[in-house]
Amino acid sequence: MRKLLFVFITILLPLSAYLQTLNVSGAIKNFEKQYFKIYKVELDTLLFVDSVMTDAKGKFNVTITDSKFVDRGMYQFNVLDQSFFVLNDFKPIVLETRYEFDYFNNKVKDNLIIKTSEENIHFLSFQKQQMLVNVARELLLQLLHIYPNGDPFYEQILKQYYERYENYDLFVKEHLKKQNTEALFLKIAKAYYVEQTPDWRLTAEKRQMQARASFFDYFNPADDFFYNTNVIPDKLEEWLTLHIPLRENQKIDENLMAHAAIQFILKTHENPRIYNFALNKVLSRFVAAHLYTSFLKVYDAFMIVDHDDCDQATDDLLWARNLASDLRNIQIGKVAPNFALKDNLKMHDLQSDYTVLMFWATWCSHCVQSMPEIQKTIDDFKLKNKSRASLSVVAVSLDRDEQTWKSYIKFQGLESWIHVSDLKGWNNEVGKLYNIYSTPTFVVLGKNKEILSVLEENEDLQSFLNSLK
Repeated sequence: MRKLLFVFITILLPLSAYLQTLNVSGAIKNFEKQYFKIYKVELDTLLFVDSVMTDAKGKFNVTITDSKFVDRGMYQFNVLDQSFFVLNDFKPIVLETRYEFDYFNNKVKDNLIIKTSEENIHFLSFQKQQMLVNVARELLLQLLHIYPNGDPFYEQILKQYYERYENYDLFVKEHLKKQNTEALFLKIAKAYYVEQTPDWRLTAEKRQMQARASFFDYFNPADDFFYNTNVIPDKLEEWLTLHIPLRENQKIDENLMAHAAIQFILKTHENPRIYNFALNKVLSRFVAAHLYTSFLKVYDAFMIVDHDDCDQATDDLLWARNLASDLRNIQIGKVAPNFALKDNLKMHDLQSDYTVLMFWATWCSHCVQSMPEIQKTIDDFKLKNKSRASLSVVAVSLDRDEQTWKSYIKFQGLESWIHVSDLKGWNNEVGKLYNIYSTPTFVVLGKNKEILSVLEENEDLQSFLNSLK
């Protein structure tokens, strides 16, 4: 019996792998012996999968087995200047459509008929429902505000406005009753679902507030399925737009925009790849819109994690770190930001020819291991330049435990340096001011507190100090 069971399992395994394909067949009328393209959707990116040629009757049959391009999610079919989407749930998809050249309409999508699979039949139904609701929100709402109440056509507009929302509501709730909560089309439908039909008589501002309040009721941005759809970038843009003033010439509240972005990103935190996308997208969007205050607030909220980690650099967001340094004037030749040392003394009050700001922590193993060499580098410079140039050292600690921090200073004999810490770890205010994301970091300043260099290793500090005249 065990041998039979083993054989049965080994037969099933390759069969299961084989079933994970993208299989689409059907016909595109008026598009005989021509190529269309298939793309896999990954958030805001389209990955080219294949180019397929129809036969003399416009028919085609394509099966994609390459694991790089096969996943549960959305695929876009581009027929010249028009396109439509299908959902891949590893079941065969059969469809029909007709190509008609049209500058203003997507005829291939409008003429689309899905024969199988069930996911795609419902997905197409959802897209039609969504289009009707979008028209109600964007056009019918405006008509209700400008049409005379007594006009017979007014009643038809009002009826259409509410019917479209009600039909969408029924569509979602009917499928929820079937306990079909894992259906792919339903995940997407719920992401755009509005349970409470917006009262057209409300002011635009009140409708905006209502939309904000219910935005995440049925939408979970951390759902990994959304990585292979365009839902996350679309919903992120919608969420941020809901926080932009509706009145012309009204200034954007950058604090509110940053707060909204942080809310959205926090909801993706359980899914690292969606989280990284959302963070990158938000930061990029704020830069494009010149919302630099919003950019820095989101940057500070997520780019530094309060863990005992010596290096918090990430290659994909290096551009954001560099920009944050630029915005905070942490550049060679710029005057370094001032900060309090003790009592009424500030860093700019130091009268030395050179100042070394050292960002470190006792929990940073690299800092502790390097400290004797760092001390020697500093002492050697002072000894060699005793009569020519003075040097001050300000050690900014990213520690959280005061006793540990002070005990180490005494143990290591660092009392001659100036020591500063607000005991906030990576949330240290001076660390944020200088855009510090690794320890140790050395910022070397000149006599007028201009930044001469930013270094991360004792060897580099030693070489730089030796080059000073």
